[in-house]
Amino acid sequence: MFKQLPLTGLEEGEFTQITPEIRDLATKIDQYGPTRNWSVPEKVSHFLMRKLSRRKRGEGNPAEFRNRTASEIIADKDRRYSNGCSDDGIVFLALCRALNQPALYIETVREEALEKSEEPWRDGHVFADVFVNGIWMPCNPKTLTSLVNYNLHGERYIPFARGIDFSHLYIFNPQTEEYFSNPERNQIHTKKQHDARDIATKYFGGWRNR
Repeated sequence: MFKQLPLTGLEEGEFTQITPEIRDLATKIDQYGPTRNWSVPEKVSHFLMRKLSRRKRGEGNPAEFRNRTASEIIADKDRRYSNGCSDDGIVFLALCRALNQPALYIETVREEALEKSEEPWRDGHVFADVFVNGIWMPCNPKTLTSLVNYNLHGERYIPFARGIDFSHLYIFNPQTEEYFSNPERNQIHTKKQHDARDIATKYFGGWRNR
């Protein structure tokens, strides 16, 4: 659904910098025996499933929400944990790019939540696009589930932003297939995408003020 952006998928964002720690871990993942012959996305996803525990809903530290870099998340190898899909996503992206695998951050909101929920931003998900065999393919970073139109577990998610990480996003207009780097300039005509844009602007407006 996404038109090509002037991004290679190898750029570093504020939260996905390829630090020496990220590069060292990526090298170890790449050389891990049981997955040595797997693709880079498969190797990284396998690492996330094995080594990055997920805190249950309500158990995470709100102060950490979208406030830790990929390097900070993986820093302590004895207690690495994820507060949710945002953490999974940026670690996946940083490790993939460290191994020269293009990958981009995708922000979505569940379609049903946009229609029924008073707080739809609580029901979104972070996906990744990976560049494989000449095309961008959507996937779920933690399970590497290949997706069609960002459908997951029988639910449809509405993508509204794409970029390097959540500090640098383009907002997508499905009618004109244009992108806007500033949500305030975005002219969206369909209700679902308009609602998603409002969620991005209202709730996540502090991304650039870290």
